[in-house]
This record gives sequence, C-alpha cells and structure tokens, in this order.
Amino acid sequence: MSTVTFDTLKFVKTLEASGINEKQAEATRKLIVTRPPIKS
Repeated sequence: MSTVTFDTLKFVKTLEASGINEKQAEATRKLIVTRPPIKS
C-alpha cells in the first residue's frame, strides 16, 4: 500500500481563499483525514 502526503493546512487555506468559511473548511478537512481507506 502506498502513502500519500496531504498538506491539510494548505487545503484549508485554499478552501478559505475560495470563499468557504473557516468552520466549513475545517469540517471538510476532518472528513477527508478521518475517512476509511478506499479498497481497490
């Protein structure tokens, strides 16, 4: 299994820069970070 590096701070800042508020951006980050792995 391979590992993917994901800059969550940059992700949240990009969402905020596009107009998404801080709470929504942080909730989206949390969802992505805590989701179960995708089985192929």
